Amino acid sequence: MQIPSRTSKQRFRPSNLGYRFSGSQCYQSPNDPYVRPNGQTINPDFQGGYNLGQTPLPIPVNDFSQKQAVLDGMGTDTTTVTIPQMEAALQDAAGDAYPPGGASTGVFLPYSDSAIGSCTTPPCMTGGGILVEGNASVTMTASNPTTGPLAGHSLQVVTIVQGATTTTVTIDLDSNTTTIQSGASTTVVNGVPSQYDSGGSVVRDATMVYVDGQISALKGPGSNAAAIQDGHALTVVAANDVIITDDILYKTKPVTTTQNQIPGTPPATLIPGNDNGQVLGIYTNGGDIRLQNCSGCGNLEIDAALAALRDGGTNTIRNSGTAINTLTIMGGRMQNNMGNINTTTRNVFFDRRFSQNNFAPPWFPSTTVAPTGVSTTVVTPSVQRVQWLNQTPF
Repeated sequence: MQIPSRTSKQRFRPSNLGYRFSGSQCYQSPNDPYVRPNGQTINPDFQGGYNLGQTPLPIPVNDFSQKQAVLDGMGTDTTTVTIPQMEAALQDAAGDAYPPGGASTGVFLPYSDSAIGSCTTPPCMTGGGILVEGNASVTMTASNPTTGPLAGHSLQVVTIVQGATTTTVTIDLDSNTTTIQSGASTTVVNGVPSQYDSGGSVVRDATMVYVDGQISALKGPGSNAAAIQDGHALTVVAANDVIITDDILYKTKPVTTTQNQIPGTPPATLIPGNDNGQVLGIYTNGGDIRLQNCSGCGNLEIDAALAALRDGGTNTIRNSGTAINTLTIMGGRMQNNMGNINTTTRNVFFDRRFSQNNFAPPWFPSTTVAPTGVSTTVVTPSVQRVQWLNQTPF
């Protein structure tokens, strides 16, 4: 079931909910449940209630803020990021600055060879993340080594593959260092990517991975291993399509996925003690989020808030691979238009932390959601979900 919204350019029927059983038709009704003439029923359970006829939410027109966040950790500049800005702020694993003529490939971090603020031993981290030029595959891994020099440390590892070149960025949350390694080149930077307020103070450790191209494969390490480390906030943005090819899992699940997992509570209930600040956002302003599950993988789980949307756009979340048996999304989803998910069972569990204290993935296109505006729908007796949708009328 979808809750329609609109931009100023779209017609909108504010008094209806939209129900979709299969195919492309969306049935409009102000009531719930909705029963088709053949008896087929969708019976939603809005645990926080719902309000029709609401003021439409603003839709982002570009992702300039996300790209800027890599450079300065703030992302408040909404103008185009220029080559001179990147040249001044970014370096690669060998310590070479971003090329003055631009780059079609490569991985760059915002760091300085001079002491800055509390960082007295350069190189020093100066921004919010990782810039990838060109198409790439991206693997995220939550690593907790038990042997070696980093034994006992909590690491967030981002591995970027472009052709024959592999670049690994290791964010050490315990030693407050970031290591970028590519081929024979390695640089250890003091500090980790962070989100800053307008005064330059650190709000939280957070990483923006901005791919200025297509992400051909976005995934976790596989084998039910965790992708997102406890205590780390991360957003992945691509200028074009984002193709998800395998599970992307939190190390610690923030909400329940079954009825009575906590006695007497519905699915998507916050689990006490499991909010460690771990959060993932996946966003594209210039393409689709495509599900292309790995060969032989019947199920797919994505622990993240997903957004494929742009003001006036036709962005969608869709399946461009083989059929998925069970799709699980733990977070939420936003999109301009409906896409074919090609899934037997689809479970979308709202991460209720998003309705508290303005919590969200870093630099994610978002809005404040009041508790009365949070809704969770029941597609089957054991599945509840929330999704935000900018839906063109049927």
